[in-house]
Amino acid sequence: MIQDPDTIQIREAVKGDAEKIAEIERMSWLETYPNKDYGIEEEDIKQKFDTALDRIETIQEIIGYQDHKYFVAGAGDKIAGYFHGLKGLNENQVVEAYVLPEYQRQNIGRKGIEALLSWFGSERSVFVEIASYNLKSINFFKSLGFAEAEGARRKETWNILPSGNIIPLTFMRKTFRVPQDE
Repeated sequence: MIQDPDTIQIREAVKGDAEKIAEIERMSWLETYPNKDYGIEEEDIKQKFDTALDRIETIQEIIGYQDHKYFVAGAGDKIAGYFHGLKGLNENQVVEAYVLPEYQRQNIGRKGIEALLSWFGSERSVFVEIASYNLKSINFFKSLGFAEAEGARRKETWNILPSGNIIPLTFMRKTFRVPQDE
């Protein structure tokens, strides 16, 4: 536990952060995604992570990619959240953004997303996929200038659970004004 939230800083992740990132991801999924209305049970989420034994190695590998960036929010060796971005050819993506519940509502999420947006630059729009029933995240991204956008441009797999249940998605996009020549 980080004693003083004011000491939390946003920094680029290193491969040594992968185990903590994977644990925050698992904890966040268990906190966020179970939903009785959609038949998504906690056990389904646990099974997804039980079948993802190589997740730490995958995160370590992705941290080394040029077109991906992980930022972590932490103090010392403690991590309160992480943010993962992907630079695309046509558009950039916030792949993941998770802050542990006890550190939410302290501007950590905002600082993490701002770090990603700075890394992306303003040449391309940025999109994020959010569980349709995760109103807290949808409202958070709206507060950062994202707006709901039309559906998928590709088939998603991250939201398919071992049971076959699918987490419904809302797509949000932030576009940047291109200066007009006068």
